[in-house]
Amino acid sequence: GNGDSQEMSKTMATPTYTSRLIPAFIAAAGALMGASLAQLPVESTTSVETLPEKYPSSWLLAHDLAFYALATGRVYIVDPAAKTSDVHGMVDAAAFASFSYSRDRGELYVAETFYTRGMRGERTDFLTIYDMATLAIAAQVELPGAKRSLSVTQKAALQVTRDGEFLLIYNFTPAASVSIFDLNKRKVVNDIQIPGCSLIYPHGDKGFASFCADGSMIAFDLDENGKPLNEYRTVKFNDIDADPLFMKFATDDDVTYFVSFKGFIQPVRLAGGEPEVLERMYLGGAVRQTSYGAGARPAGWQVITQDRSGKIYVLMRPDARDGDHKSGGSYVWVFDPKSGRVIREIALVGNSISIEVTGGRNPKLVATNEAMFLDIYDLKSGEHERIIGGWGPANPFALHAVQ
Repeated sequence: GNGDSQEMSKTMATPTYTSRLIPAFIAAAGALMGASLAQLPVESTTSVETLPEKYPSSWLLAHDLAFYALATGRVYIVDPAAKTSDVHGMVDAAAFASFSYSRDRGELYVAETFYTRGMRGERTDFLTIYDMATLAIAAQVELPGAKRSLSVTQKAALQVTRDGEFLLIYNFTPAASVSIFDLNKRKVVNDIQIPGCSLIYPHGDKGFASFCADGSMIAFDLDENGKPLNEYRTVKFNDIDADPLFMKFATDDDVTYFVSFKGFIQPVRLAGGEPEVLERMYLGGAVRQTSYGAGARPAGWQVITQDRSGKIYVLMRPDARDGDHKSGGSYVWVFDPKSGRVIREIALVGNSISIEVTGGRNPKLVATNEAMFLDIYDLKSGEHERIIGGWGPANPFALHAVQ
């Protein structure tokens, strides 16, 4: 028994002795390291470059909603035509942010939301304005009322008027309204109520239109102070029960194009004054027989876009059924509004949910695939060239070609 006690005492004493030495060793090592570091010159470890003041028309702005970390959404500045160094930068876009830009002003616009305790607590909405060249914050303006719409990102939630004077912000509380932000004065100058209507489509040089729940469209001409000069209401042309229109859009000059669940193209002339609802055109039959209940239909998130010549591109899902309208598609149909026909079909390498077409000498068709990477296709040949992505758990739902 006594032998065991003596051995235990020896064992317990050793750590006590060692523990007294450890701080001394650490202090000595720290002193030596401090002396060594003090003798080293300061090295430059960063390289800061700037981007063009006006982005090339071959570039793309990919809005990552960040479903898995909503507070850390981003907008990536991408060059789909580049074979290397294809991502040139990014800006933050927090909490279901809305995004737009002005190439003429050299500015990026992010309407975003913050809470005092991360994703809870008191809410504050901001419009953050970034300089295109430096990606530095040029201004951050609080948006009154904490009422901007929080939803999956889409272009129609934040739009610049065609004359570049106002930024239009869609609000939903659920009361619907549009805030008119003066880009010169850097402040909200008016709120226009749009009860029963939603989203924003540029109308004339200084105005906007919105879809309404009864199937019509409301439109406003604005004055220099952002006040309504005139208000218009179209006939009911959006059959929400039988064949609703996707709220995503394509624009060529002053004509805005929508596509319906069953595959009809609906053009609306939004040139200022009374909006003109133009004749519907059918996508089906020009390439293959299509009918309700079977065949190809538009499907995905950003399902429609346009190229610089005015041709319309629609993401199509073969053998689609009711309820497939958000499921994505594996073909892109190219529609010529002048002839009213589908003139081309581009096969994608896999199912995709959003599409966009860039400009430049070698325009690209860009598609967000199911893995949330960007598939890059040569627009002329339709050939798949490569994949851009690998940004972590990203969700680039909204794609903005620079125009």
